[in-house]
Amino acid sequence: MPKRVLLIISFFTIILSTFPGTAEASVNRDTLGLENSADPDYNKLLQPEFVLKAKYEFDAEDCASRFSVRNSRIGFKGVVTSFFSYKAVVELSSDGEFQVLDLYGKFTPFERLSIILGQNSVPIFNSYTTSPAALSFANRPFIGKYILSTRDLGINIVYRIKEKGFPIAIEAGAYNGGGINNPLWVNPPTFGGRLLFGSMENGLRTTAKVYRTSAIEERDYLIWGWDIRYKRDRFKIEAEIMDRYNYFDERDLFASYIQSTYRFECNGKIFNGIEPALRWDAMGYDFLDNGFGVNRITAGLNFIVNVKKLNALFRIDYEQYFKRDDLAEFNENDEMDNNKLTFEFLISF
Repeated sequence: MPKRVLLIISFFTIILSTFPGTAEASVNRDTLGLENSADPDYNKLLQPEFVLKAKYEFDAEDCASRFSVRNSRIGFKGVVTSFFSYKAVVELSSDGEFQVLDLYGKFTPFERLSIILGQNSVPIFNSYTTSPAALSFANRPFIGKYILSTRDLGINIVYRIKEKGFPIAIEAGAYNGGGINNPLWVNPPTFGGRLLFGSMENGLRTTAKVYRTSAIEERDYLIWGWDIRYKRDRFKIEAEIMDRYNYFDERDLFASYIQSTYRFECNGKIFNGIEPALRWDAMGYDFLDNGFGVNRITAGLNFIVNVKKLNALFRIDYEQYFKRDDLAEFNENDEMDNNKLTFEFLISF
């Protein structure tokens, strides 16, 4: 194991032993789904975060299989003063690779305004399409994986226009445009932003977003998207479209999904909930002329573990691909767009 990983684990172990009360899941008071600006617990300077996602996959087309640790994230967030807070998260194993993920400071001059400087999520993605702890499925939808790097270095400004009743907020920022851990010198910088309406807790929520970057010549992108979400008690349904036009090669990538879950409560000794999940997603180039090049249906069952102070679940998913075109996004390995059965264990706090 690399020395830096051992040092990080040792540091976090010492800190956690010093603050025994921090094992309790932290409270997120943000209802708009503004992942970067969610308020930490103001009583804590150090709030630990941890995500472990391990899985077994069986390729139904080639009869091949593999075990993997897809994510193992560890980090801290906390409040230094009533005006300043921070977040630092590292990925010990993203398919075997070490990465620094979130690393930023946040300045809150007054209650509704937040200014975030450092590496953080770009404001065109929702946590339920990119964050391992928030996904309803073993794999992200195409929108959350293939359109753009979900993090960048830059400045993010969030203003909550209305907080009570039907919340409204605006989020915008300027970035290098090179993606995660890539401090490019650029001219002009990359810009992105979105408008958010509604609450993540219950009822209707929708956002509209736009992103423009020319930091890398062959990635001269204009991206726009729209999503809608409805949640009521144990039921939720989410849908989204996103389009990426590349001025470099004049190609247009369009992606979409719709997904839904319903949680059935139970009083078992091991599980206290069972959540069926169903998703359709698709993407393709030059959609208006060609339609979708790849469609995928994912069906799954999430078994919610009966445990306090953290989140844990066991998941079974099956993915069925319907391929018309050979897309470059699936060229990393032969199994990427094959039909798969996945067994996954997730733990987070």
